[in-house]
Amino acid sequence: MALYEVALLLLLVSCGLMVTNTASAATCDQTGPCTCRMSDGTGEIDLSALASSDSALPKFENVNSASDDYVYSYNPCQPFTQGTCKDVSACQYVPQLKTYFPLGTQDSAKFIQEGQDLTLRYFAGQGSSRRETKVKLVCDRGETTFTAEGQDPNVINLYVRQLFSLHS
Repeated sequence: MALYEVALLLLLVSCGLMVTNTASAATCDQTGPCTCRMSDGTGEIDLSALASSDSALPKFENVNSASDDYVYSYNPCQPFTQGTCKDVSACQYVPQLKTYFPLGTQDSAKFIQEGQDLTLRYFAGQGSSRRETKVKLVCDRGETTFTAEGQDPNVINLYVRQLFSLHS
């Protein structure tokens, strides 16, 4: 194995994941609202260490978006309340309107494999007011960070985020 392959393998193993051939890629079978276990037995994702236990204070609060003028809050594992967002896992605040929009609830959390990416999706609302948050989980040995990319330009009411963490 080349040196860079060894380094990549060590990084993936240290994050609790081991990538296999794409044809036989493992899935992450959900075991809780913020936990899943790799179907091939190579590891587990557990975001519980990242959750704020204070229902009034999300772990990632008032994060500015890179693509719009809105502000986003997110708390994995435990619901929070912010403004008119009640018992949610994700919330959007529109400063110009002084309005909050729920973007997903804890009980709607679903781990979804999208190619090489593992995402955690949340839903809130019904019909045309239904909103969805997609959090791409990125294994990173550095400091835990959460980014808000804003609304997907190709899908109405789909809000994209990234969570960089050793727990992802």
